[in-house]
Amino acid sequence: MLKTIRNLIIAISFLILSFGIGYKLGAKNLDFESFKNTNFIGKTSSVPKSVDFTLFWDVWDRLSRTYIDKKNLDP
Repeated sequence: MLKTIRNLIIAISFLILSFGIGYKLGAKNLDFESFKNTNFIGKTSSVPKSVDFTLFWDVWDRLSRTYIDKKNLDP
């Protein structure tokens, strides 16, 4: 009987301690302002009408000209 009460007190103490630590850490680091400009999956966002791929193609040409092991380049 005494062993059961002791285990119950330990379990309740552990739950209270875990809740308290979680609450303190969550309250300290939770900033709702940082979520305003976040893009979420499934949310429609505006797509740019034109994209400049100049830098991409410049790097691609440099790779194809100067890469040592050209057979490992996978287009």
